[in-house]
Amino acid sequence: MLEQLSQMVDIHYGKAPPFVGSPDDDGVPIYGTGGIYGVASRALFHGPAIVVPRKGSLGNPQYVEGAFWAADTTYALIPKRGVDARWIFYQLCAFDLTRLNEATGVPSISRDWLARSNLTWTEPADQQRIARILKTTDQTIEKTEALIAKHQQIKAGLMHDLFSLGLEPDGTIRGGNDRPTRWGAVPKHWDFLALGDGLVSRPANGYSPNESEKDDGYYVLGLGCLSPGGFSADHIKPIRLSDAAPKALLCEGDLLLSRANTPQLVGMCGIYEDIGLPCIYPDLMMRLKPNNRVSIRFIMHWLQSSMCRRAIKASAVGTSLSMVKLNARTVMQLPLAFPDDMIEQNQVVERLDAADKSLGSLKSDMSKLIYMKSGLMDVLLTGRT
Repeated sequence: MLEQLSQMVDIHYGKAPPFVGSPDDDGVPIYGTGGIYGVASRALFHGPAIVVPRKGSLGNPQYVEGAFWAADTTYALIPKRGVDARWIFYQLCAFDLTRLNEATGVPSISRDWLARSNLTWTEPADQQRIARILKTTDQTIEKTEALIAKHQQIKAGLMHDLFSLGLEPDGTIRGGNDRPTRWGAVPKHWDFLALGDGLVSRPANGYSPNESEKDDGYYVLGLGCLSPGGFSADHIKPIRLSDAAPKALLCEGDLLLSRANTPQLVGMCGIYEDIGLPCIYPDLMMRLKPNNRVSIRFIMHWLQSSMCRRAIKASAVGTSLSMVKLNARTVMQLPLAFPDDMIEQNQVVERLDAADKSLGSLKSDMSKLIYMKSGLMDVLLTGRT
């Protein structure tokens, strides 16, 4: 059964706060369209309630408990007696608020349109049960996010120690073994060279198709395939190709580097894994072919290190804040610190591969949880279950 939102909640306009303190100060949180941005000296409303954007970013309802202030770019929705606030919040999360936009300039929602929105009604006891199920799922997602952040910090610390101190023959971190360079400290017993000093062949750019080409059954990687976590096959698509395309055909184990991206993501790298489809890499990427002196996985981990990331960002050029580029010459000038001892190289790789495996497992859990929550919302909030 459908009910208008006005039958479930009282809709109040937010107001501009007379004073805005720092979010770190004591006071009542002020909610804007993007979340808490300061504190007020007194409350305008008391939760449980839902803050819904009135102008700007419309698709971001926020659940609030306790005293709060709703900014003048928002509405405060106070549930009527017998209506569960968290259930309303999840209903609004599933409802596309952006379709209520009636402005041609800054997106905005009128109070009348919001009030007339139809939501699926269910009895109060079921509202509480649905809210409890979805809240539990959210809490599990938050815990998994915290675990991912913790493991990312552990990996960052491990990379710093490995690439600044190196390893003893027994696999322990060497103590007091660093020497300074312009990019940071590296182990004293490691070589410190440029990639172009015989460590990799000159990088080759990928393939740029044009509209006149036919579909030969190939797939092209998107820039999203390279991230701080390495390679993933989440962003590929069929592409129109010519006979020149197979020159950019990828093989298992190819090392790829993004040569054009945002300043934060330029130089992302990863090792291509065969996904069972003929894939090519685009012109926005480069393929690197190392020699036998340094293992390909060691180079990948080094390119992801904080020291090399600093060198990459310093080498990227561009006039746009949204896109910068690397060329083959600057890539060949990137530094590489490495032990000539392949045993130590392999030990470093094994430690970092293990950290990546743990992170990958947690990220896979996160994807499953998000998918599960989406499915739960679909069946619980539509009245089908």
